[in-house]
Amino acid sequence: MAKGEWKLMNDPFDREDFAPEWSGRWDEPDRSYRRPERKGRGLVVFAVIMLLLAALCLGAALWLRAGLARPGGQDTVQGDDGEPPVYPQQSTRPTQQEGDPLYGRDDAPELTLYSRADSALFGVQESGLSIPEIAKMVSPAVVGVVADSGTAVYYGSGIILSENGYLVTNAHVIEDGTGLSIITKDGQEFEASVVGSDRQTDLAVLKVDASGLPSAVFGDSGELEVGELAVAIGNPMSMELFGSVTAGVISALDRQIVMEDRTMVLLQTAAAINPGNSGGALVNGYGQVIGINSVKVTASSYEGIGFAIPSASAKPVIDALIAYGYVPGRPAVGIVGEDVSAYYAAYGNVPRGVYIHGVTEGTDAQGKGLKVGDIVVAIDGVTITSMAELNRIKETHEAGESVTLTVWRDGQEFDVTIRLTEAGRE
Repeated sequence: MAKGEWKLMNDPFDREDFAPEWSGRWDEPDRSYRRPERKGRGLVVFAVIMLLLAALCLGAALWLRAGLARPGGQDTVQGDDGEPPVYPQQSTRPTQQEGDPLYGRDDAPELTLYSRADSALFGVQESGLSIPEIAKMVSPAVVGVVADSGTAVYYGSGIILSENGYLVTNAHVIEDGTGLSIITKDGQEFEASVVGSDRQTDLAVLKVDASGLPSAVFGDSGELEVGELAVAIGNPMSMELFGSVTAGVISALDRQIVMEDRTMVLLQTAAAINPGNSGGALVNGYGQVIGINSVKVTASSYEGIGFAIPSASAKPVIDALIAYGYVPGRPAVGIVGEDVSAYYAAYGNVPRGVYIHGVTEGTDAQGKGLKVGDIVVAIDGVTITSMAELNRIKETHEAGESVTLTVWRDGQEFDVTIRLTEAGRE
């Protein structure tokens, strides 16, 4: 996607003079936080009609303020009293409600991973394909994804899963789009609907009303070896560079990369991956998609480090999104949290931990009284300083089980036992 630098903002108070602890590229749009201009109070209002007009203006201003996007893609509401901002819950619910025909349909595909031995079924020589042959085989199944938020347009890539219009992309490609469309290599454009999206694995499945589309063949990433050929196909920057092909090698397997509040296990490749490649294909020497391009880390002293979601770990998520619209069975605490950095802990005289800036309605966390401004400092007796650490412990449990959170509030600590809900079903 033609997007800017992702900054890991660890300060829950969103200070403008805060220096982030890490900077990388996460293929996100450059969404600098813009504060709305305050409307002047004006002269004294003498007529009732002027009072009504002022009230309407105030309502519009509040609506605009609530809709502004903060860095990281969440919405922000900033209090006028100088209190910390309240960030609304980042929903994990599927886009469609249960029973919607977009998922669980009779014509829905199930993703198949083929071994290299199976590649002979597709006319591939035992020694593999040349890069031009790979590009010719796979490029028609790689599409452009356009996400229109109403105020900005974001671009990414996608891979066609089936001839009847199912395709996969990254969740972060579509998260801000209220209108979605895909563009095929031959120039066709289709309106797209979200079947399901999973932020934890950064995967999303879309559906377009089409038939006879060229679909990709997926291989088993478990068969990969370090040093073998890897070819990335996608749309860096925007549709202007549609269908770009870059080549490199598989640099490493099973890289654990911490992104925001989650740890992802990814393939590392030297094939060039740039903004806009997100959701595109990483292909082996046999024309099989073995990864879904997701992340590129950039810094002044680093180059050629790209990451992709392995096909073997993507398969169960894609199948679940197609069948249910979400991934069943994942535990959720019922809070939206943000790391309290060492800088803010010292500045605000608060402990390090996870600052709660949202509590999911209807969860046990809400029922037990957790609220915005609380800081979780431990889970199950283990001290934590980040959401990633909280999630690692949480994910050792199942939905329906309980965890004990140690919470700091107004200078006091207390323990509260929370029953975990099912993520996507809060």
